[in-house]
Amino acid sequence: MKRIRILLFLLAAFYVLGLHAAETIEGRWSGRVLRDDIRLRLTVRNVKDSHDDWNWSLYVDKDELTGLSIDKPAPFRLVRDAGTFEFNGGFRTKRGSGRFVFNPNAEFEQFLSRKGYGHLDEEDLLMFCISDVGRDWVNGMGRLGYDDISTSRLLEFVIHDVCPEYIQEIHSAGFKEISPSKLLEFRIHGVSGEFIQAFEEMGYSGLTMSRLLELRIHGVTPTYINDMKELGFDELPLSRLLEFRIHGVNKDFIDGMKEFGYTGLSPSRLLECRIHGVTPAYIRKMRASGIESLPLSKLVEFRIHGVTPEFIDGLQELGYSNVTPSRLVECRIHGASPEYIKQIQSAGYKEISLSKIIEFRIHGVTKRYVEYIQNLTGNKNVSPGRIVSMKIQGV
Repeated sequence: MKRIRILLFLLAAFYVLGLHAAETIEGRWSGRVLRDDIRLRLTVRNVKDSHDDWNWSLYVDKDELTGLSIDKPAPFRLVRDAGTFEFNGGFRTKRGSGRFVFNPNAEFEQFLSRKGYGHLDEEDLLMFCISDVGRDWVNGMGRLGYDDISTSRLLEFVIHDVCPEYIQEIHSAGFKEISPSKLLEFRIHGVSGEFIQAFEEMGYSGLTMSRLLELRIHGVTPTYINDMKELGFDELPLSRLLEFRIHGVNKDFIDGMKEFGYTGLSPSRLLECRIHGVTPAYIRKMRASGIESLPLSKLVEFRIHGVTPEFIDGLQELGYSNVTPSRLVECRIHGASPEYIKQIQSAGYKEISLSKIIEFRIHGVTKRYVEYIQNLTGNKNVSPGRIVSMKIQGV
């Protein structure tokens, strides 16, 4: 009875203190010795009820690993505020592997609880430990005004490395009242203090948070802007640069167009070409099909109506070479394709002109209709003009 009372007393004490016995987490590790630190790769199964392995990589200073030996296998430890890793196995010739156990630190969880954060399980504390998030990190967040964020938001900060140093960087760039959600967006998409400062130095001052995110998401970086300036586009507004980036107008594209003689193109023309797919690769294929030195307006028309190198080659194989650009577009608009022409030719019209083929197509003359007229008249040599006339008359 006395032992039971003692046990009940201890359980009550743990309940009052909030120090619950968190479960350990086990997994596998592999590592490589670098010059000043160790690269560890940790693998855990079924974290957060997942059926897949979870993998993390972290770089740890050698001095932070207690008992480390890089010459022979030996167990070692990594102790941080959120918990302790116990590594078995060891290193041999700068590479190592084995198993590990992670023991969460209940006192650290209590510290977080006193700061107003809700329950954190062992997987959460594992993430804190891997990210080296401890008391100083949490206190630093509080000093910067982020001491009333939710537990889930805190975990997002940890996962995406929204650390006090990063927040100070963004504050120094002029965004002191930035919200936690916007900070996450900034961090996820790579909006840094350096990124903001670079735009300031290039004359783009007073950018909003939304604009900065838009620029970063679409890749309008200082490097990209400098590339455009070197190509002669040094007065472009950010809105035009965004259009360029979204549609793929870059240095390689502009240089490629120059190789084919298309120089001094306006921003609007470059965008038009890129949007409709008039690329250096397309132009190269068209020239291989015999289409030389066309104005870009005609190439854009080609692309809009589907005049491709394959289409031109198909016509040439059927005997239609040196077709004018306008006739090519006309054929494509009316569906006078190589496939259709083959059908008409198989009905006995081997030498039919493209203009008559187009006329056939406009009036709905099919191979089946041609054969019907031939059988009706008993004549296999009915002229194309007569067939069109009969189709118009409703025969």
